[in-house]
Amino acid sequence: MIAWYIIYIIVIGIQFIYLIGVFSPLGGYGPKNRGSKSKATDFMPVSLFIIVKNEKENLDVLMPLLLNQVYEGSFDIHLVDDQSTDGTQEAIQTWQSLYPKKIFLHTLQHDQAGGKKKAFLFGLEQSTQDLLLMTDADCRPASVHWIQKMVLALGTEDGFVLGYSPYMPLKNHIQGLIQLETSYTALLYLGLAVRNIGYMGVGRNLLYRKKVLVTSQTLTAYQHVLSGDDDLTINELSTNNNIGIQLDPDSFVYSIPKPNWGQWLQQKSRHVSTARYYRPLHQLLLVCFYSTFILSWALPILMYWFWPPILLVFLFSKLVYYIVFKSIVKNILKQDWSVVGWLIAEAKYAVSLIYLTPSVLYKKVKKW
Repeated sequence: MIAWYIIYIIVIGIQFIYLIGVFSPLGGYGPKNRGSKSKATDFMPVSLFIIVKNEKENLDVLMPLLLNQVYEGSFDIHLVDDQSTDGTQEAIQTWQSLYPKKIFLHTLQHDQAGGKKKAFLFGLEQSTQDLLLMTDADCRPASVHWIQKMVLALGTEDGFVLGYSPYMPLKNHIQGLIQLETSYTALLYLGLAVRNIGYMGVGRNLLYRKKVLVTSQTLTAYQHVLSGDDDLTINELSTNNNIGIQLDPDSFVYSIPKPNWGQWLQQKSRHVSTARYYRPLHQLLLVCFYSTFILSWALPILMYWFWPPILLVFLFSKLVYYIVFKSIVKNILKQDWSVVGWLIAEAKYAVSLIYLTPSVLYKKVKKW
C-alpha cells in the first residue's frame, strides 16, 4: 500500500515540477522587446507565408485582415496553392490583380504535390524576404499589429520567434478539451524555450529568418513525414540563444477549431506523429510530462481499493494545481477556467492522450 502511495506522490511531484519550473516562469516573461525600434529602417521587410489547399472561404476572411496590418516596414504576402479545386487559386488571382506588388501566388504542379512539407519547401524557394511570418488560411490575427509585435520579439541572434495561436471559442462538447490541450501545448513549448530548450513551434504563428531556415535538413530529410514542417524544423535548428518568444496578446493568432471528436483526433494524430523524430532529450521531457499527466488520473482509479484516502489526495493535489494553473494561464494566455470545467477537460484530455499514444509510436499519417 505504501509503495502505491509513493508512486502516486512521485507522479504528482513531477507534474508540479513542470507547473512551477516550466510554466510559471512565463508569467513574468511578458512581451519580449530587445531594444528600441523607433525608426522604420529597423524593421526588415517581411513575407507573410501561407500554404493553402481548398481554402477559398477562409481566404475571403483572412486576406483583408492581412492587408490591413500596420507595420513600420514593408511586407508582402506569398500564398502557395497545393492544387486546390474549390476556386482558391482564382480567388487569390482576384486579390493579386488588386495588389499586384503585394500578393504573390505560387502553384504546385501535379508532379510537385506531396503534402504540406513539399509545399513549404517550394514556397520557400519563391519567397523574397529574409523574414518569413507563417500562418494558416483558417487563422485570424488578434490585431492589426500582429506583424509588428512578432518582429519586435526578434533579437539580433534569433533565428525564430515563437508565437501563440489559441483556438476561437465555440460552444460544443469538445470546446474545453481543445482549449486545455492548446494551453498545455503552448505552456510546454514556450516554457521550455525560455529555458533554452526549443523543441517545436506552431506554424499558425511563427517567424523565421530565411537564412537560418535554408540550412535546415528537415524539409528534405523528412519528406516521408507529411506534417512537421514547423516543429521538426525548430527541433533541428534551435540552440541555446536563437529563439525569441512573443506573448503580447496583440500578437496572438486565433484559429478555427475542429467541430467534433473525430476531426480533432485526426488533426492531433497528425500533429503528434512527428514527436518520434524529436531529439532524445525533447522526447524524454515530453514523455515525463504526458505520462505523469495520464497517471495522475489513472492511478486513483486503479487504486480503488485505497478509497477514500487516495481520493482525498487526488482532490487536494488537483485543487492546488488548479489554483496555480489558473493564475498562469489567465496572466499569460488570457484564459479563465472554472474548477469544474477544468477537471472535466482534464479528464477528457487524459483519455484522448491514451487514444493518441499509438500515433506517437508507429502510426503513419497519409494526408495533411
